[in-house]
Amino acid sequence: MTPTRLTIDSLAAGGDGVARHEGLVVFTPRTAPGDEVDADVRVEGRVGRGTLLRVVHAGPGRVEAPCPHYQAPDRCGGCQLQHVALDAQREAKQRMVVDAFARIAKRTVPLPAIHGGDGWR
Repeated sequence: MTPTRLTIDSLAAGGDGVARHEGLVVFTPRTAPGDEVDADVRVEGRVGRGTLLRVVHAGPGRVEAPCPHYQAPDRCGGCQLQHVALDAQREAKQRMVVDAFARIAKRTVPLPAIHGGDGWR
């Protein structure tokens, strides 16, 4: 299979990066907003599922994951966003709340305030 080049636009609620490619929304784990990546993409119904092959250009919010189990070969699924900077995680989560209100409740709300500590544990 030929790798597909994707540009990640945002993060989905489960932590997968979201890209749009040839009219298809593609969810790819372990990607960050602004990343340009090569991925194997398979179509599942009306969406695509990507498997990250390599990061071609890292987005501004990408960081090295601090946990040694996050990277291969373990690929632990316990912390889906370790590769995303804390500020970028918080911004994505704010947008998820606003998007949920818009889609489900049909209401426009401002970005919610963030209250939290260092982001780990």
